[in-house]
Amino acid sequence: VGVNVVLISQASSEHSITFATVQKQSQQAKEAIEEEFQKELKKSRISQVEVISPCSIIAVVGDGMKLTVAGVSGRFFSALGEAKINILAISQGCSQRNISAVVSTLESTRALRAVHAAFRFSHTTVRVGISGMDELGQSLLKLLQTQRAKIRRNFDIDLQVCAVIDSGLSKKIICLKDKTFGSSDSITLPMYNNSLDDHDSSRESSVSFNKEPEIFSVRSGGISGFQNHLISDDCAHHVIFDCTGDAKVGTLHAEWLCQGVNVVTANNWGLGGPREQREAITKAETAQGKFSAEYFRGVTVGGALPVI
Repeated sequence: VGVNVVLISQASSEHSITFATVQKQSQQAKEAIEEEFQKELKKSRISQVEVISPCSIIAVVGDGMKLTVAGVSGRFFSALGEAKINILAISQGCSQRNISAVVSTLESTRALRAVHAAFRFSHTTVRVGISGMDELGQSLLKLLQTQRAKIRRNFDIDLQVCAVIDSGLSKKIICLKDKTFGSSDSITLPMYNNSLDDHDSSRESSVSFNKEPEIFSVRSGGISGFQNHLISDDCAHHVIFDCTGDAKVGTLHAEWLCQGVNVVTANNWGLGGPREQREAITKAETAQGKFSAEYFRGVTVGGALPVI
């Protein structure tokens, strides 16, 4: 029928055979297989022919995989696991120069970024949100601004500040206008300070600096929806720094953790609240096993500065 098969995988139990083809040929392939095995399907010797779509193939290719580089498979699959990527099928050629994994297209960008970071083809991006912009929050934003290049150079980690809110009572959120992953944009302290001028918190508006493209926006909202301006499906790592002393913000720590956002807090109201709230935070820390978001509540003595 002219279907181009680009990958084949069979389970060791021999209970299933999986192959990948281009999406526009998937229905044609399904119909051809059902026609060929109609007797087996009727007698339940074959349970079903299923099409999973849309999917993408992530592959590691290189001559050095066979003899000179050890642990490539482990690093490849560990990177996908840490990025919470669900692998649908795995295939490796007998030449040992290629390892392929089939993943959902919705997760493909995140998967590719995770593998690139694991093999040092690119840095690992961490999307950062800061709640509470008093002296502590502003000092933290300035620190992230000045140390960003050094951290990226020395540790291959890019701390990208994507959302900032003044306090737990604020109705205005300063965030990156474009959530497209891979952008080098990051909110800085001067940008935050300038964005506060002449903007009505009741309406959404855009701000630009030095006549550059408008890359930031001031949006109406509140702390309860703050994480929605931070989380991107294409990024595996998110963190919120809670620099407030607000009990209302403390009630959101468990929710942030459940959504996969790491929390670094100088706000004692998270664990200092009601028993149910403390138990919710403790439960959220282990809700997804080793892939659970982490809760960092250590602070420096006296200064209450969050420890990164």
